[in-house]
Parts: sequence; structure tokens; C-alpha cells
Amino acid sequence: MKTARSWIRTAGLLALSTAGLGTALWACADSSCAPGWQVAAGDYDCAGRAMISPGNDTRINLLMLMRSLQPAEDPAPLPQADANDPQFGRAFMSWQGLRSALWPQPQIDDAAGEAAPTCEPAAIATPEFIAAVTAEAALPAAERATLTSLRSTTGCNDGEWQDAAIKTRPGREYLAYLKAADAFHKGDYAAATSGFAALSRAGAKWVAETSVYMPIRIGLRAAIVPAVDEGGDFAGPDKVDKAALAQARGAIEAYVRAYPSGRYAASAIGLKRRVAWLSGDTDALVASYEAMLASTPGSSEAAADLAEE
Repeated sequence: MKTARSWIRTAGLLALSTAGLGTALWACADSSCAPGWQVAAGDYDCAGRAMISPGNDTRINLLMLMRSLQPAEDPAPLPQADANDPQFGRAFMSWQGLRSALWPQPQIDDAAGEAAPTCEPAAIATPEFIAAVTAEAALPAAERATLTSLRSTTGCNDGEWQDAAIKTRPGREYLAYLKAADAFHKGDYAAATSGFAALSRAGAKWVAETSVYMPIRIGLRAAIVPAVDEGGDFAGPDKVDKAALAQARGAIEAYVRAYPSGRYAASAIGLKRRVAWLSGDTDALVASYEAMLASTPGSSEAAADLAEE
């Protein structure tokens, strides 16, 4: 009988198998294979059986393993029926259906969705930006409104930044941040790097901290560009931009050193796994996953997120 520790070691290795690596965290090189649940299958596919099986997608086995090691103390809440995905009561269940059954999500207000930004990159971290400009006491209301409006175009901006409307120092810092973020989402990593570097000592504290964090994201994005083939698959660590990866690694250390308890500290430390993956450091990945598997309750939704990663 294997001990819990040896099962965790096995699970850590499972996480690095060819079928399991490269989903949630590695969004730039995702596999299009999404697991489903069914009673039987003749050979390996993206499906899974209702038990641990060699033919399962590794994410299914990993989640089952985590839940068996740390069973839920409380029964799972009743799933909410989805009229567009009527799968409960059947032998087949999708991966998303399983997650919805174990961890039901609140209903999304359609009216709120209609008010969301039409520029997809702009939706990322918009609430944090709005909270920051709202809390910036030195920003006049008119500049705050202009910056909030411009945030909805970040990543899709056509060059109209309304510079003349922003006159205060914090306002100009937030505007410069938006321009650097726009360059980042458009893949102009040189412009993004120089833009954020100029803001690392900004008077607006949110701008300064975020500008120290963003070089991590820039380095990782730039590192993977030459390693993704025409089909969108990861071609391996040998194809990675080593200079960009070194930039990301250094940026992680710089951020953690400057903001050890910062708002992005957990993200920066977590992205060390992505650096290890892109550099082909399997030993570091296994050690990291062992620690996470040992500390993540199988009953928590974080277990599903970890299994997908």
C-alpha cells in the first residue's frame, strides 16, 4: 500500500505527463483537448471513467487522487441545472459539468455582462484599475472618468489617448500605465518594457507596484512566442527565447524583493512554475507540485485548478 507521500509524488509526476501539462496556467500554449466523463472507451482519449484508470485524462485521475487523499468533510452542494447543458442524471458528464456539480457558481447577471468592455484584453484587471483610480485622492473627477473610459480600450486602442485631458501628475502616470498595457496586449514587448520601466518609481503606488510586476508577464509572453508552432502547440524548451525567460526570472526576484507582501506576490511566486516549465526544469516542477498537492485540499475548487494546470 502506498503512503500518502508516495501518492503525492506520483501525482506530481502525473502533472507533468504529456496529457496533463499545459492548460490553465499555460494559456499561451493550451491543448484543445478537454476531458469528458463517460462509462467506457476503447482507447485513450479526452474522456474519463468514473474511477482512476490509465485511460483517463490525467486531470481526472489527479483530481480523484486528491479527493481520495483529502476527502471532503461536508457533502457537495446540489448542482444547479443548466438548460443549455442538461447532463445531470446521465452516464456522461463533461469536465465543466463536474466542476459545476462540485463547486456551483453564482448565476451571472446578463445585464452586467452587457455592460462589460467590448475590447477583450481590457476586461483583464479592469476592476483593480478602477479601484486604484477611485482611491487616488489627487485625481480630479474628470480625469478619473477619462482614465476609466480609456481603460475599456486598453489592448485595442487606436491611438486616441486624450492626453490633453490629463494634466495632473498621478493622472499622467495612470495614462502612461494604460499605454504600456496597451502595447503589452498588442505584443509590442519593447514598448511595454520601456513604458513600465519608466513607471517603476511612480508616485501613484498602484502604478509603481504594477509596473514592477508587469515585466514578469512581458518576459514570459515573449519567451514562448518562438516556441509555439503553427498549430498553437508548444514546441519544447529548446525553442524558448532564453533572454526573455531570463528577464522574467529576474523580474520575479525583483518584484518579490521590492514587494514581499505585495498584491501580486502570490502570482509572482506561482509564475516560477512557468519559468521552470519553459526552461525544462522538471525537478523544480515536481518539487513545486508535490508541495502544492500536499497543501491543497481535494475538496476545494483549487484542487480542480491545480489538476488543470
